Amino acid sequence: MELRNLSQNPWKIAVLAAIALFLSLAVFLAAGSKLNKTNSFYVVFSPDRESVKVGQAFTLKLLVGGKDSDKIVAEDVNLEFAKDRFSLISAKPGNIFKNPIIIKWDLQEGKFALAENPQNPVLGVDTESKPTLLELEFMPLSSGNGAKISLGEESLVYLYKVGPVYLRGAAGYYQIKD
Repeated sequence: MELRNLSQNPWKIAVLAAIALFLSLAVFLAAGSKLNKTNSFYVVFSPDRESVKVGQAFTLKLLVGGKDSDKIVAEDVNLEFAKDRFSLISAKPGNIFKNPIIIKWDLQEGKFALAENPQNPVLGVDTESKPTLLELEFMPLSSGNGAKISLGEESLVYLYKVGPVYLRGAAGYYQIKD
């Protein structure tokens, strides 16, 4: 089809424009539905801002919510924190895991991986509590301006019949006082 013939027949131009618009809309909707699936899932530190004292341990919970948060079957969490400002002294699986299998548990490095036992899986959490991935206990080591505890970029959860969802953006900011 030559361009000269197209300019003489405006219906051909309209049909081609409509096809291009339809294809663009289909691509946009497909990408949007995938984004909505992951963007509606969230993870936060609780508390996410706190004033803490050197030598006094404090507890953080890694809470999850949103679409499909009741379908978590595994987690692989990598914490990032200043090891000269904090010591991670304990960690335990959150309440979303009823029968977990520990795969990796490294307090020194803040790396944890666990999965629900496939032999006896229990999905979901009771409605009386907030869904929690991990409960963490930190000891502040030195005072100073705010210090951050966050999730590493490779942190993720696996959702039943959905697959992996990366956990990005969760962070807590803590003022450490003497």
